Amino acid sequence: MPPLLYSKETTCLIDVDPHNSRLQLFPESLSVCLDNQQNIQLMPLEFATLAILKKNADTVLTYDELFQAIWTDGEKNKQYRLNNLIFHLRK
Repeated sequence: MPPLLYSKETTCLIDVDPHNSRLQLFPESLSVCLDNQQNIQLMPLEFATLAILKKNADTVLTYDELFQAIWTDGEKNKQYRLNNLIFHLRK
């Protein structure tokens, strides 16, 4: 899986078409902004999960692919951990 790309000119992740993006990610503050509304602070793993999903918006990712992209330290695949992250992001 390719690494996340960040723009040097802005603090936001590079979008394929930034003018059509409803979701902006700000890595330095681990926050997101939806529809140019209030910034929402995320935990590091929540931010990493959302960043990976956004970067791969046109791709179906399996649990294993997503888990391996988030936990790169050889952590055992425990589906409940990923389920919990997704649950918190949906709030």
